[in-house]
Amino acid sequence: MDLSARLGAWRVLPGDPGDLLRLALPIVAGGVAGGSGDVIELTGATAVVTVSLHLLPGEVGRPRDLAFDLTRAGRPGDVPVPGVVTLWRSPARRRSSTGSGRPGGTSS
Repeated sequence: MDLSARLGAWRVLPGDPGDLLRLALPIVAGGVAGGSGDVIELTGATAVVTVSLHLLPGEVGRPRDLAFDLTRAGRPGDVPVPGVVTLWRSPARRRSSTGSGRPGGTSS
């Protein structure tokens, strides 16, 4: 499987409590190619992921930077937890490897 995407500006979405952050990642161009030669076209779709943040080490009493806590990847449908990047939803259109656009299907 090969995934390639160019992302637009990320947006923070409301709805996740506490230390989780839900981000919308618009896919300006891209797709996923499988071993069968079919391509799942992702252009125009928006991936929504849930991530957590952690503070980077710094001097006591000084401002510290936040960074994404990307310890491991989750699976679609997993309950979001800190340290796991969780895919919330990812609409997509399927097309053949010849490039003839065929609507239908969603990524999983």
